[in-house]
Amino acid sequence: MIDYLVSVFLFSSFTLLDQNLFFHPSQKLIPHKFKVGMKVEAADLMDPRLICVATVSRVVGRLLKIHFDGWEDDFDQWMDARSPDIYPIGWCELTGHKLEPPRPAQVVPKPPPSKKSKKGKKKVTSAKGAKSTTSK
Repeated sequence: MIDYLVSVFLFSSFTLLDQNLFFHPSQKLIPHKFKVGMKVEAADLMDPRLICVATVSRVVGRLLKIHFDGWEDDFDQWMDARSPDIYPIGWCELTGHKLEPPRPAQVVPKPPPSKKSKKGKKKVTSAKGAKSTTSK
């Protein structure tokens, strides 16, 4: 394990790097026609062999937030507008690739109604099985 020496690494000795060192000036803003709500076919970056029905849910400059239809928002992925993993609608049909359909909406069952006695008080069962009544 290497000991950390403050005298060796001082943040005050660093300056911000010019952005042009990493990106060509013409690449700062990429013109694209993606808009929020646009439907696309997109590869799941966690399993790239799966091409899924998706929607552009947010656009921030050249970054697109891709929402996979039928999935929770936790599975959304950010992709560059020039990503080779975003396809127009119909691409899978044209190329013969299997398109993963949206997952069906999951029905959350409602809890059963609570049992009430004739006097309007709930019957509560304790851990030992004895019944007791409590008010609303």
